[in-house]
Amino acid sequence: MLNSRTEVEKLTIKHRRPDLYRLLLKVGAKFIGLKDVRLSDVKVDQGIYPRESTDWDRVEIYAEAMENGDVFPPILVASDPENLLVDGNHRYNAARKFGAEFAWAEEWDIPRPYIKIIAQAANTEVSNIDTPLSGKEKKKAIIEDWQEGIRDIGLIAQALKTTVSYVRKVLSRAGLIKDRKEQMKERAKELKEQGLSSRQIAE
Repeated sequence: MLNSRTEVEKLTIKHRRPDLYRLLLKVGAKFIGLKDVRLSDVKVDQGIYPRESTDWDRVEIYAEAMENGDVFPPILVASDPENLLVDGNHRYNAARKFGAEFAWAEEWDIPRPYIKIIAQAANTEVSNIDTPLSGKEKKKAIIEDWQEGIRDIGLIAQALKTTVSYVRKVLSRAGLIKDRKEQMKERAKELKEQGLSSRQIAE
């Protein structure tokens, strides 16, 4: 059982998920603070979460643990839209099932275009403490990020704990970008039409 706010702060993203903390700072998000949030005031938008469904068995396990006095990390909420749940869907549902009225929340001011990618990154754990995203969920997340205007392939790869080449491959197969070989062929064709020799094109 945690006895102080300081002990709760040790469970914040900065200490628990430094990878996610660095990503938040990279996209220009600002930490606002810890607060008690009324669960009925939390806004849930299933469209921003990368998982296809809620694991209700896990919710049940979490609710039982809460009933036994276990303390969980604060949920992550955005300040705009106010109290939008960005991470902690299972903790949020467990707290409701347990009958809690309030939950600890870590509030961040996250630029709106990046809320979804932060939710994805929060669900991409660096260890085996959580179920990793399935291949299907990861591919879907990559495609959605691109379609919603995230053009930084490196950022998408960082958020989803994958490689730039994998992100490129997914986007290419989805017909959203041309792969490098295709781009090189097109460029070679353009240069040939301009009268350059094969040697000049290769150079």
